[in-house]
Order: sequence, then structure tokens, then C-alpha cells
Amino acid sequence: SNDKDLIIDGWFPLFDTVRGLRGSIKVTVKLQFLGNDNPFRDSSAGVQFFSASTLSPKCFVIHEILGFVEDLVVEDDPESSWQDYFRKANKSSNDSRLKVLYNLSAEVRRELGKKVIEAGGNAVLAYSVHFDIEGASGIVARANGTACRLLKVGEESSIVNINAAHVAAAANPEWDSAVAVQTSAES
Repeated sequence: SNDKDLIIDGWFPLFDTVRGLRGSIKVTVKLQFLGNDNPFRDSSAGVQFFSASTLSPKCFVIHEILGFVEDLVVEDDPESSWQDYFRKANKSSNDSRLKVLYNLSAEVRRELGKKVIEAGGNAVLAYSVHFDIEGASGIVARANGTACRLLKVGEESSIVNINAAHVAAAANPEWDSAVAVQTSAES
């Protein structure tokens, strides 16, 4: 891959959920994936998550649909303590809860990705995550989607891609099957 595609560079806003825009910061990040060498296999590296339930046949071919996957994770709510009811007047930020939500989102995505890998897949379609604030019980993150095995167009022989493009085009009449077949046949 091209190094130019692996760099994020620019000015990004600093935003506080209570006070609004607080400034900006110049950030340059270069991404380099070294591999998944974790001996405990506590990773879902290589699994792609798509919120869409269908993908363009110009980019991906659904090789196999493995089924519905779901997971949930529960964490204590840092703002549900009885002492917080007395501090609400002085409260200026909900950063602790936002951090918990961020971590829960990553953890439930990782757990769902591990289930997909165990099933032999490499992607989740129609991925969604929902949070429930349960009060004293904590915060619940629920994620679900459809596990599948995707191939990028051109990864498999053109005959299989042409057949998959015809199936995808038949299932989704708004797609131009001639373009999908032509794209698959060119690879």
C-alpha cells in the first residue's frame, strides 16, 4: 500500500461536551499495522465493520454469509454514584462517562470481531451498537450485525466474481449488473 494513504494530517477541533468548542490542535498520525502476534488471541484484527447491510459489487463480493452475531458488555457508570447527586450543581463535564462509553464501544466491537473470526469470517455487515444507561446496574453496550466472509473485487478468480456479481445484482436491482460483471471480469 501507499504511505500517502496511511497518514492523517491536519487541524482538529477540541470539543468539550458541556462547554463546546475550546480550540484546535495540529495532529499528524502515521498508521502502520505490524500484525497480530498476540499469543492470547484477545484481538479481532482484520475484521471489517460496515454499518451498511449491502456493499457495492464494484468493491466487495460477499463470498459467504455466516449468520447473526451479537454481544454485550456491562461497565459501572462513573456518574451514577449517590455522591454525584450532591455534586450536580458544580459539575462542568461528563468526561468520565464519555471515556467509559468509548472504551465500551471498543470492547464490544472487539468481542464481536472475535466471534466473527471464530466463525471463519472477516467482516460484519449492518453493524450497530447501542448503549443503555441502567442507573445503579451500570452502562450496557450491545452490538450486533451479520458475520460474513468478504472478498475484495479481484481477489478470487473472475468466474467466481462474475457469479457473485450476478447474484448481488439480482438481489439489488438498483445496482448496475453490467458494471459489476465488467469490473469483476477485468480483474
